[in-house]
Formats: sequence, structure tokens, C-alpha cells
Amino acid sequence: MKSPSIAVLGFLATTVLALGCAVGGLGDAYTWERPCGTDAQREADSQACLSEAAGILDPSSGTGVEYAQDLFRECMEARGWQQLTSGTTLKCE
Repeated sequence: MKSPSIAVLGFLATTVLALGCAVGGLGDAYTWERPCGTDAQREADSQACLSEAAGILDPSSGTGVEYAQDLFRECMEARGWQQLTSGTTLKCE
């Protein structure tokens, strides 16, 4: 049987991978954009939304990853970001 620390580390690695997919996708060319949004703003909002989404995970059961992805997406959208194909930009008006 795995020690609790290894189990928790495994869960956290899986969670980070899953949330990483929500942020931009692994192998997929997606990014979060908003009109007049800067890279620094996107990074700050992304980190805040990741923290918010990760807060609902239950490492003892391994549940909540899909729900966390939805929360991350909703958080970013609430801040005005849209997930778009890389290279697509929004006009700054």
C-alpha cells in the first residue's frame, strides 16, 4: 500500500495535469484572450482561478477534477476571458 504522502503527491500531480488542460490544453493550441487583456493580466487571473478551482478538490477521494476544470473555466469567463485557438486575437476597442 502507498504511504499517504505518495498518494497525495500522485493526486496533486494528476490535479495539476487536469487543471493544466483546462488552462490551455496539452497538445491543443488554445489560449485565453480578452479585448485589451495583457499577458500579465491573463497570468494573474489564471493563477487566481487555479487557486479557486483547486480549493474544491478532495485529495482523499480523488474526486472533483472535472468540477474543478468547470470552475476554472467559469472563473476565467467571469473575468472576461474567452478560450480561443492560439493566434486568434480580440480587438481592443
